[in-house]
Parts: sequence; C-alpha cells; structure tokens
Amino acid sequence: MKTCPKCQKGKLEKVDDITLDIEKHIFVVAGERCVSCQEEFPYEKETQKTIDIARKLGLWPESVKLQH
Repeated sequence: MKTCPKCQKGKLEKVDDITLDIEKHIFVVAGERCVSCQEEFPYEKETQKTIDIARKLGLWPESVKLQH
C-alpha cells in the first residue's frame, strides 16, 4: 500500500465511491482514499472520463485542462 501524500501517515486503499460535484451534477469515480485523513485521490483515467462527459453535457469549459 502507498502512503498518503497529504498526511504522510495513512495508507491508501482502493475505492469505487469517490464523488465529484461539477455544476450540481454528481459523478462517481474510482480511486484511492487515505484510511487516516480520508483524503481522496481519483484515478487520472477516471477523472478524464468525467471531464469528457462534463464537456459533452456543456458543464466543463474547453479552456480548463487536467494537469498531470
């Protein structure tokens, strides 16, 4: 297990219930969550899928890009 980059104490566990709220639309994605501080880290591929869907729905401006 990886150590949490935020708190540096907890371990990250795989989850499939991270919620992203974009303009009052809720998206549920997979990623990792710290067992200590509960910080969530969605997988980049999942986040990109969400952005693609949000763009199709007109919720995500074209000028905003996901940073790597």
